[in-house]
Amino acid sequence: MRVHPFDAKHNKARVGVDKMLFLSGTIEKMHIPTINVILIRYTALIALNYYLQKRESNRTQHRANSTILTVR
Repeated sequence: MRVHPFDAKHNKARVGVDKMLFLSGTIEKMHIPTINVILIRYTALIALNYYLQKRESNRTQHRANSTILTVR
């Protein structure tokens, strides 16, 4: 299966989010106040959401561009 170039580029972002979630898990084990863990988790989720939305909008944009080209 060929990886879409865009997916490959944004895998880095997903890895970053995974690291953040892993970090928050590690912090939880260390019994650092829960508020910090909640903040880190929340940030990670926002980051993931942002990248997924950006990816989706780029895909639709690309699709729109190619249809415009074919119509011409």
